[in-house]
Amino acid sequence: MLLCLTILLPAAPVLAVSGAAYTTFNAHVDGASKDVCKNSAINCNIYGAKEYVWLNGGPTANGLGPDGQYFFAVLMPGGQSNPNDGGAKNLSDDYDAYTNRTFTVASGEVSAYSGTHWLDDGKSGPKPNGRVPYIRLFPYADTTNPGGVYILAICSLERGYPVDPRDCKYDAFKVKKGKIESSFYLGGMKFEDRYADGVKDLGDPGLAGWTIVISGSGPDGLPFHAEVVTDELGYWEYWSPIYTLTGGQVPLDVVATVCEVLQAGWTQSSPGGDGCRDLTLSGEGFASALDVDFGNWRPVGVTACKARDLDGKPGGATVPVAGWPVSLTRGGVVVDTQLTGADGCYAWTGLTPGFTYDVHEGNKAGWMALGGVDFVFDRAVSGGAYAHTFVNAPLQGCTPGFWQGGNDFGTAGGKWLWNEDADPQWLASGGTPNNPYIWTTGFCAFFGGCAGTETMWYFVNPDGWVVNDDFHKAARSLVAAYLNASWGMAYPYATGQLETMWASAVASGDLLALHVLLDAANNAYGRTEGGPACPISASMP
Repeated sequence: MLLCLTILLPAAPVLAVSGAAYTTFNAHVDGASKDVCKNSAINCNIYGAKEYVWLNGGPTANGLGPDGQYFFAVLMPGGQSNPNDGGAKNLSDDYDAYTNRTFTVASGEVSAYSGTHWLDDGKSGPKPNGRVPYIRLFPYADTTNPGGVYILAICSLERGYPVDPRDCKYDAFKVKKGKIESSFYLGGMKFEDRYADGVKDLGDPGLAGWTIVISGSGPDGLPFHAEVVTDELGYWEYWSPIYTLTGGQVPLDVVATVCEVLQAGWTQSSPGGDGCRDLTLSGEGFASALDVDFGNWRPVGVTACKARDLDGKPGGATVPVAGWPVSLTRGGVVVDTQLTGADGCYAWTGLTPGFTYDVHEGNKAGWMALGGVDFVFDRAVSGGAYAHTFVNAPLQGCTPGFWQGGNDFGTAGGKWLWNEDADPQWLASGGTPNNPYIWTTGFCAFFGGCAGTETMWYFVNPDGWVVNDDFHKAARSLVAAYLNASWGMAYPYATGQLETMWASAVASGDLLALHVLLDAANNAYGRTEGGPACPISASMP
């Protein structure tokens, strides 16, 4: 029994079917004459008739795997045809369903078949003798290929039916009567190598519209040159002319170099070297190479941004922060550190896919991160763009601005903690009962030392001031200090002490000194990393 091996069609490892698909002739049934196998008996892939072609799953050394159920179909060549019934290039489904072409593989070989196709083991007995492992492919329709070329597909049913065309193994053969001429067929896939590893992995998509250049010398020794373009799935193919050698000329090996025309913005990962694939095929009869693939990838971009929180709301208002140190890490190793620009961001470009990148923000005194200081992205894929924004807030105490209910960005508003009797916000935030009713309490009447009846709100809110002098500054700091002491925090001065300090400053006229003293005390207690916090922010909901 003589078997022949041809190079397989390109198939992305969707199911990882291993081993090879074979066609062979069966001398026990059809004889071993030149009319059956019309080229070399050692490498038979040209047959005298369609009936002479048999399926063999391959010897154990290179058998099909995994063990289980498979079906076969004979297809017309061209791209990667659909092997399921109803496919436009399926030649077997004209005669029977895939269920009649289903067989079992065990230990790499055909172990069982119960359909109506002939079954034979190539040994003695009836013709056919109904024993595994050889299954006759016939009946199937005629190919429209002018060279008489057919494709055998062997497909795993492990994941059910219908199957993905890439779940199959393929073998090319030719059926031709009469005079034997030489020709060859080349094909492959152009794919995006998402992880830049030089391997066609699960999920690597095909790339359409790429030019493949084929050049070399044919069986007649003369040079040839051709260019083809990948189809919408990334597949390409080249059919040679039919070579007729006369005058006793001996066919030479086909020597071919296959290259891709590299497109802008892409880097080739498969093959390595000079970016071309060199092939040598037999010039006798029909030869094929069907896995001539090329892989390329696009660079990756990673961006780190820095923003300042404005309202304390997750996902709320922010402004960019320039000049903040951010770092890029690849595989756990810092590769670069830069400062954010005017837009608060820094972008690294031209990075290689296939790595796990992460970004890191540096620390700055007086600021607190409102989240992690590291962010790890998924494994980067070809052409990927990855970005993360770090959000920080300044470390600030329970200052007049805090109690005013705003901030230094002109976005003051919301509810205040001290605008009515038994304010629920005041109590909920930990304030002692009976807040000082500062919204309506007259400052001058309460603290003394000034003329008029302005409320404490007037002095804590500089937007209403006519003048900005030491008196107003000190009064503003005093109001914040009085709220801090009233709320119940660990403030260095009690409310009675504050009243005495104000009376003393008014009497001496040294209001600026009181402002400086109370401003430091107000800022000393506030939001710190791991420390105590002010009452709930007035700008929070």
